[in-house]
Amino acid sequence: METERKALSVVFYALFTALIAGYFYAEFFTATVFSVSRKLTVCFAAFVLMYIATYSRVRSLEDRVKKFNTVRFFSWSMFVLYLVFLFSLLYMDSAFGRKLILFKDFHELEIYFESHSNLQLFDTILEYLEMLSNRVIKATTFNLLGNIAAFMPFGLFLPLLSLSCRRLRGFSLAMVLILLLAEGLQIIFMTGVFDVDDIVLNFIGALLVFGLVKTEFVQFIFRKKLLMI
Repeated sequence: METERKALSVVFYALFTALIAGYFYAEFFTATVFSVSRKLTVCFAAFVLMYIATYSRVRSLEDRVKKFNTVRFFSWSMFVLYLVFLFSLLYMDSAFGRKLILFKDFHELEIYFESHSNLQLFDTILEYLEMLSNRVIKATTFNLLGNIAAFMPFGLFLPLLSLSCRRLRGFSLAMVLILLLAEGLQIIFMTGVFDVDDIVLNFIGALLVFGLVKTEFVQFIFRKKLLMI
């Protein structure tokens, strides 16, 4: 049984590797355009393959430390995959007209920042609410929920992978720094808008998941079911 589980894990690790290698090649080295839904489908398929591989591997092991290291490798793999997905979505998604363009000089960067930034707190959020009142529902809902959902996984991965982020203070500090970096890179790559309201919405999404992860029920599910150790 242990040999069969090890063989099964190898097969699914190989399938995961092939899927990710194919996606990376198509995303970064060809003209293939992946919609958000297709990217999410790839990520979900990769998660399933990696989870089955990890589950089979853990069940074939008896040493608890090796089990923990295997699960930790799974967690880091999923986190890196999410970061790549997020990077391509924020800075390279041609479906949203985004393309990496490095600035030539600081004057050009300054001009771009002045025309592509919002430092007025709640200005964009109030604009979204006004659009909703005018029944511009689809685009507004997509923007609002998209900003909330995009950074939600950080609420899971940061406390899972970093001890210092398991308390609200450490998690909040890490998220603020991450969000400032993410918004700042949009200016540096000249492919988006630096918006303080985006930071607020992104933080709310991550904080919601962080609060959910801290509940006793979710903690039990992770320890007994998902972490498999």
